[in-house]
Amino acid sequence: MAVTRKNNFSAIKHCLVLAAITAFALLLAMPGRAYASGAGNLTVNAADGSSTEFVAYQIFAADVADGSNGTKTVANIAWATDTVASVVPEAIKSVNPSVNVESIADADDAAEWIRNNVQSGSAAAQGSVPNAIASALMQTSAGGEALEAGVSKPLSAGYWIVMSKDSSVGQDQSGTSAILVVVGGSDVTVAAKSGVPTVEKQVLEDSNDTWQKQADATAGDDLYWRLDATVPSILSSYTSYKIVFDDTLGAGLAEPSDIHVYIALAAEDVWEAGLEVSQGWTELDDEEYAYTYTPAADGGSFKVALDLMEAIKAHAIDASQGVQVVVVYDAPLSASLGTGMGNGNVNTVTLIYPKSTYSTETTTTQESKAVAYSWNLTLTKRDADGGTPLSGAVLRIRDDKGRYLTPDGTWSSDETTVTTGSDGTISARGVDAGTFIVEEVSAPSGYQAFAGTRTITLAVPYEPNQIVSGPATGNSAAAELSAESPLKASGFDSASGIATVSVPNAHEETSILEKLGLPDMSDLNPSGLALGLVVLGAAILIAAGVLRRRGGDKH
Repeated sequence: MAVTRKNNFSAIKHCLVLAAITAFALLLAMPGRAYASGAGNLTVNAADGSSTEFVAYQIFAADVADGSNGTKTVANIAWATDTVASVVPEAIKSVNPSVNVESIADADDAAEWIRNNVQSGSAAAQGSVPNAIASALMQTSAGGEALEAGVSKPLSAGYWIVMSKDSSVGQDQSGTSAILVVVGGSDVTVAAKSGVPTVEKQVLEDSNDTWQKQADATAGDDLYWRLDATVPSILSSYTSYKIVFDDTLGAGLAEPSDIHVYIALAAEDVWEAGLEVSQGWTELDDEEYAYTYTPAADGGSFKVALDLMEAIKAHAIDASQGVQVVVVYDAPLSASLGTGMGNGNVNTVTLIYPKSTYSTETTTTQESKAVAYSWNLTLTKRDADGGTPLSGAVLRIRDDKGRYLTPDGTWSSDETTVTTGSDGTISARGVDAGTFIVEEVSAPSGYQAFAGTRTITLAVPYEPNQIVSGPATGNSAAAELSAESPLKASGFDSASGIATVSVPNAHEETSILEKLGLPDMSDLNPSGLALGLVVLGAAILIAAGVLRRRGGDKH
């Protein structure tokens, strides 16, 4: 049987290559092949993370027969609809600009182009052409056939393009890369392929320079947060892959600054510690991403957006095995911070990403959180005997960074002091756990200051890599607060974050002269001292006589 490309009896044999994302090749039909022009059954199996509802659009109507080795042969190819005939050539050109649309306006010509260009190993075989066709069809009023994952559906014989139903792609899901498949003859089963990105948030604990889910810090100090997104090996199917890190900062966190964005292959060093990036990471230029911050009474919204495909191309990164994107920024604890485990300062992120290669809509990952804690340190001057609060004590308090507590509750590198008020207390709100050095510069009138310096140590236990559900309450962590004598650790409530320390003061010791109401003679000159001693001797004799008389009166 002679083969003529343009007549209704021509037959082109097509071999469907069911590769990772989809590809097929057309083969010349064999003489005597029995074709079925009716229908065939198609089943689409869902992949992990993919949606379970699909829609299929017919591209070509054709007669289909089973070939050898699981292939399909087709004949009498025709456009399925006028809409498809107008859309497919333009979609092919969008992937391959050198294509002349007129040269593939005929169904046979379009099929031949696909035979020559959509084959295993080519860029088109990775999903570019099918995805472009799917995207174009979604913008039309063309009707599709609904399919459910794992359920066989009869479809007219010919070429179909299968994609995820856009509205069914939910949170933490991704639509399949478009699948181009021949239906007819024996039943056909294809597998959806998708890849769902993930995002993780961590905070840098400065005591060990480690990224964790929980950390503590002093208000106003640098507090670095890390957003870590991993995008699996699906990027080759996309011409654009725009992602947005969508942060929600708690009211106790200040506006982000010192923002950096890095990209690396997913298999590279995981970069677990500090701000110094590991080898294999590339920092993006400022113009390669955009960020916005919108303050609010209950916190703020911080977004970092970039087109991952543009960044990959600009830095010649091989993304075939997936990539990792990291955003690092500084958001210190502010004056509105919450203190204690019961009121941690939460920072939450989700990743916004495309639903599929052909969709203009987006979906999101589950949220990821990290928490920064801070504590309240209260020192109270008290009478050593009765426990009465004492005002007027001047203290010098230093943290383990060498800074001094100021009267307004902040920390300064300049040497400063603080003075107890009428309630006898000094409070440092929003402090990091650690060691504090206390020196009593002067005691209240009538009291004796302790000499030298004393330390207070606050060590708060929490799980660094897991946010504990439900704060600790009461004085369950009191043992983690200690103080050097004469200071006394009164208690620590981890839920409220209040650590209380007493600083007792003893009364000044008085001399016999003071007890007798006599002046201090230490600064008198020799003649004055002699006179003073005479007076003192007389006073002692008088006192002794008075005592003897009182003793004699008792007899």
